[in-house]
Amino acid sequence: MIANDIKTTLTDRMAVSELSSIALYESTDLSNTAQQAIFIRSVDKEFTAIEELLALQLLNGTTTEEDIFNEVQKIFTSFGLPWSKLVGVCTHRWCIFYCRLT
Repeated sequence: MIANDIKTTLTDRMAVSELSSIALYESTDLSNTAQQAIFIRSVDKEFTAIEELLALQLLNGTTTEEDIFNEVQKIFTSFGLPWSKLVGVCTHRWCIFYCRLT
């Protein structure tokens, strides 16, 4: 199935990435259902930048920060993405970058 091939390709690309960030875009459609697009951006060892649509989620009910985080966590788990490589989160509301000195 095409969806599984895309997921496998994306998972393989993210596995070799050194660092990544996500961008979250939220909108509401005509039926008053919130939709959240999750984009992932990463850089591999050769400094090749990758940007892909990771998921498009429907948020039924509330859209609190906790609801949004829980949806992102589900996607990270389903793709097997490690939180340790995440260094930035951007939304239309705010942007946070996490830097760690090693």
